Amino acid sequence: MWIIDDPVDVNILKNELANVEIYIADGHHRYETALEYQKQQKESNPEHTGEEPYNFVLMYLVDIEDGGLTILPTHRIIRDIQIDKQKLLDSLSSHFTIKEVHNINQLPQAIASSSYSHAIGMLLGIDNTGYILSYESIDIPDIDEPLRTLDVTILHEIIIKGILRAERVTYEMNPQIVMEGVVGHKDRIAFFLNPTRVEDVERVAKACLRMPPKATYFYPKILTGFVINRLE
Repeated sequence: MWIIDDPVDVNILKNELANVEIYIADGHHRYETALEYQKQQKESNPEHTGEEPYNFVLMYLVDIEDGGLTILPTHRIIRDIQIDKQKLLDSLSSHFTIKEVHNINQLPQAIASSSYSHAIGMLLGIDNTGYILSYESIDIPDIDEPLRTLDVTILHEIIIKGILRAERVTYEMNPQIVMEGVVGHKDRIAFFLNPTRVEDVERVAKACLRMPPKATYFYPKILTGFVINRLE
């Protein structure tokens, strides 16, 4: 890393970025906090000029088309739930095409290669059976359009809230840890998701909406503390 402080270089960067859309892929809470802090400081500073450090926030900008930028999925584990397997499968069958996967370790790969537009993997701890829940489209009228087509929305609205009425949901990125946390536990179910597409993130942002919680995990992440914006 190095500092760019030559006025000519700084102006080139400013002009290049002047009309470029920026999507907050990670850290919108931090950005909102920075805005609130700026507002409070401005109100308490009668000599506010707009050049104080509190008027600025650090950002790490990445080209959204960069092939090195990856979105990883975050999987779900449902705990402490009473499972009637046949009743659950019957309820799911009204929304999804269900296919059993005999090698549960292949569940993440199986949903990634599904011939359907959307696929969610399900692992039942009650008998260690795996399934692919596939669908082309499911309409949820009370959800904003850009959000209703996301796998994570379908999972939470239709399955977790609607069918299971589950309250204890934990999140894990490593599929192997998910497997180990569910296999042999009769009161647990795991759901595996495909990564959210970058274009879906764009569509949601353009509609001035937020992605659902734990819908994206952008990778790689830079280490914290490389640079600091001193607010004195």
